[in-house]
Amino acid sequence: MVIVIMNQKGGVGKTTTAVNLAVALKRNYERILLVDMDPQANAGTHLGIRADGDNSIANVFAGTKKIPDIVKNAEGIDVAPSNISLAGIELQIVNEIGREMILKDILKEINYDVVIIDCPPSLGLLSVNALTAADKVIIPVLTDYFAREGLADFLRTVQKVKSTLNDKLSILGYLATNYDNTAISKDALESLKSHFEGQVFKTVIRINTHLKEAPGAGKSIFGYKKCRGYEDYEKLGEEVYEKIK
Repeated sequence: MVIVIMNQKGGVGKTTTAVNLAVALKRNYERILLVDMDPQANAGTHLGIRADGDNSIANVFAGTKKIPDIVKNAEGIDVAPSNISLAGIELQIVNEIGREMILKDILKEINYDVVIIDCPPSLGLLSVNALTAADKVIIPVLTDYFAREGLADFLRTVQKVKSTLNDKLSILGYLATNYDNTAISKDALESLKSHFEGQVFKTVIRINTHLKEAPGAGKSIFGYKKCRGYEDYEKLGEEVYEKIK
């Protein structure tokens, strides 16, 4: 099962969700791989992992390394880290035949129960590769007045990839993030549920300071502190497991 965490809008909790969901799913699966497809490399850094030298997902795309060559383990999951060199990969592969299928072919060579892919906040070739390789998409959405801003373009891209490159692709759910008990958050959540009826996760990720602190300690929320963020991602892991098992 390959799950992509994606939204073209930045700051919605993609990396926080990718990291903590991957660790949460360790309760149900033995072999989990977290792939960092963002040149900013935040997913790896979140778990205290940095891609040194040529040991990055960029080198796997370039064909000089394989996934097993670059993975590092943290909190019981394997991580395929990124670094800034991934930013140049789109230019390198743009003229290649089958350029959208590179990641899919890479993942065919490995055996994991679940692969979680953290994507950049864009709809470029890296994101299209992730969607082409994926079974499911989780879309984090901030609970604010601009909750659905940019989603129309993103969903058109998902539909285009589904119709031309990956007919098995589907949306696993919309995840409300940064939720608090204000009228704005409540209204945004109700609007999300109304617009995407039956597709919004029951789990809501509440605002939590410890979720912001955990990356600085190089840990998931599960390795950092028991708190609301811990509880929310624990529930999300259970809900995702029930949906995909």
